[in-house]
Amino acid sequence: MDNSNLGSGLLVSPYDSRDYKFRDLLKLGSVNIPYEYQSDVFPFVYNQGKSQMCCACSYSAVRYLQETDNSQSSLTLPLSPAFNYGLRPEEENFEGMYLRTCLKGGTDIGSILYDDMPGFYTTREAFTRVSNNLDLYRNKADEFRIDSYYVCSSRREIQVAILTAKAVITGIPIFDSFYDVGSDGIIQYDATRDVVNYGGHAVTITGWGYINNKFHWRLLNSWGIEWGNGGYAWLPEEYPWIENAYVIVDTTTKMKFNDYISKFYC
Repeated sequence: MDNSNLGSGLLVSPYDSRDYKFRDLLKLGSVNIPYEYQSDVFPFVYNQGKSQMCCACSYSAVRYLQETDNSQSSLTLPLSPAFNYGLRPEEENFEGMYLRTCLKGGTDIGSILYDDMPGFYTTREAFTRVSNNLDLYRNKADEFRIDSYYVCSSRREIQVAILTAKAVITGIPIFDSFYDVGSDGIIQYDATRDVVNYGGHAVTITGWGYINNKFHWRLLNSWGIEWGNGGYAWLPEEYPWIENAYVIVDTTTKMKFNDYISKFYC
């Protein structure tokens, strides 16, 4: 599979000292960290194609995992990355997205189901669709609005965040080893050969494990099920990150998914 024409789209967020720190939220030392761990498998692997919607895809994947857990009933439909890609200030009319912009859209407005806004778009297309229909979507999106988001700064913080909130979002550079990952999903990063940076990319970290006694993060991508091992991969810890790891906190359960469907679609 030729992955070189697939989109990315991460823009590294400027530093903001106002970001909440995850270590201030929980007593991290009181959490037992298992040797290996993986969150539930995400049944809808997004394929952003050539679009620059990686941030919104990663965000929507995390929110699906959280809502399935919080609603106490199976969320059987994916959420719409296009909606969250279009939730942006008018001055951010460029392709790609800051993770913080995507997260802020989740706190202010929320998310909607993929069926309400399917597909993958340019910034202008997504922004126009959201702006023209926001009044129609606002009540639906509010049911999936998040409480807040926090920055993780260490391996342990990220592990605790995954154990308590299903997954974290971060950003990495794309090197040849990321494009060339095999069907076993193991990314063979080599700092001496991976010298060309093809751009930033948002990914979802859903767990961790050891391969040949080396620590790896379990990664969910947004390039479809043909990439890696069904859309997943193992990212060696030494692979560089270029963005904070953000954990989404959503402790408010508004309604079960079945009730949501009954309210808005029946």
